[in-house]
Amino acid sequence: RFKTVNGQIVKFNYDLYGILSGPDFWVYNNQIQDINKETQFIADYFLFDTNTKQFQNIENIACNKFNIPCDLAFKDSFINVINKEIKGKDLRMQRNEIDDTVTLFANSVPVVTTQKGLIVALNLPDTKEIGPVFLQNNKVLSSFNADNLEFVDDGFLCRNMGLTTLHLGNLKKVGNDFIVQNENIHDFQANKLQKVGYNFLASNKKIKQLELNELQSADNTFLYCNKCLKYLRVDKLESFGNDALFYNESLDVLYVPRLKNIKNNFMYKNKILYKFYAPNLQSYGENFLKNNNKISKKTVMNTTQSALNAKSQNAQEISQNTVNGLDLKNYYKKLFQITEKINLAKFLHKGKPRTR
Repeated sequence: RFKTVNGQIVKFNYDLYGILSGPDFWVYNNQIQDINKETQFIADYFLFDTNTKQFQNIENIACNKFNIPCDLAFKDSFINVINKEIKGKDLRMQRNEIDDTVTLFANSVPVVTTQKGLIVALNLPDTKEIGPVFLQNNKVLSSFNADNLEFVDDGFLCRNMGLTTLHLGNLKKVGNDFIVQNENIHDFQANKLQKVGYNFLASNKKIKQLELNELQSADNTFLYCNKCLKYLRVDKLESFGNDALFYNESLDVLYVPRLKNIKNNFMYKNKILYKFYAPNLQSYGENFLKNNNKISKKTVMNTTQSALNAKSQNAQEISQNTVNGLDLKNYYKKLFQITEKINLAKFLHKGKPRTR
């Protein structure tokens, strides 16, 4: 992106409310402000200074320099997250003129790497929570590590297109619009994830296998655009929101033993699903498996009701059975777990129906 400033053509990365940020300068009120490359570097629309040992929002710098009110209401939680991450640590800035990168080290660990003023890599080992609209305008981040991250709020990396792999082993909850525009992630792992908001990876088109064994609820448009997902493991999931797996065309088997509720347009485009195991399903919305001719909706609900009746009967027997004062609850609990594993094995390994 280019703009003429006082007769000079400048290439900039962002234009936020009339404040331009470039690789090593920022512009406001038609005035170019060069940074000190020895002690400063720009990361998206933030400026790091080795003297203050903090990142600052360029908007705030412009407001202070030109004595204008800071009422532009630009919000991005990156500033709080990164300053908390580096606080009290030994900081060192390393600039590489050959590939035009800058890396900030905290206690000898690389934390932020930029290229031409854009953040391309982040490593946040001590961060557990991230607030709303984190790096909301960054499209090029290609490496993100946060081993202890447990919660991210709405709009996390919502315009990112650069990530292809993301492993967040301690992540438990994500808000709405989680990496919503990224189409390119093919490897996503978050084994402790329990709850996701709407538009979770909604534009993703490359994930083929996904295991979210602790996931309990998925809001609207879960993996909305993904056509190629062939394997989904969500054993603890209880609810799907509207338009879940809307464009999926590749799942032929789905095992959701605890699923209770499905809203509208579930797997709307899928035509090949032939096994759907949901013994606890209580309701589904409009257009359930709309284009699928291999599974009878009536059979789904009849099978579900039979399973619910059997489970209710088992619950009554468990509450009544004791032998010489011995409570059999734990025994039946273990028996039920074994039965579930057997059911899963049978369900997954049974061959497809023969076709003539």
